[in-house]
Amino acid sequence: ICWGRGGLIMDARLQAREEARKAAALQRRQERESGRKVEETSDYFLKEFQGKKAAIEELLSVAGGVGKDGLGKHFDSISSSCQELQKLISDSTVFLTPYDIRTSQQQVAQLMQQVREREEQLLPRKRFAFKSRKKEASKPSRGEEE
Repeated sequence: ICWGRGGLIMDARLQAREEARKAAALQRRQERESGRKVEETSDYFLKEFQGKKAAIEELLSVAGGVGKDGLGKHFDSISSSCQELQKLISDSTVFLTPYDIRTSQQQVAQLMQQVREREEQLLPRKRFAFKSRKKEASKPSRGEEE
C-alpha cells in the first residue's frame, strides 16, 4: 500500500505494530510453556494412565490365586486403584483434548466393569432368602394346654 509519503509511514507503523504483537505473543507462549509442570502434559498423562491401567489389569489377573480370606481386601485395593485412575483423568481435563478425555473415561469404565465381573465370579454375593421357621412340636399350643 503506497499512497505517497504518508502511506509509507503508515505502512511502516503497521509493520512495526504487527512485529511487536507477534513478539509479545511468542514471549507469552514461551512463558506459558516454561511455567508448565511436567505433570501437565498429555505425554505424561498417557504414560501414567497406561502404567496404572496395566497395574490394575495385573492385579485383576492374579485375583484367582488369592485366597478366599484375602479376596475382599484385594478387590478393595483394585477399586481404590480404579478411583485413583479416575481422579487422574479428572485432574488432567484442563490440558487434555476432549478425545483423550473421552477415550480414557471409556477405558476406565470398561476396566471397572471387568473388575465387577471378576469380583462376582470369585466372590458371589449371598442371596437373601427368608428362613422358614420350624414349628416346635414339643411345645403345645395354647388351645392344647387345657
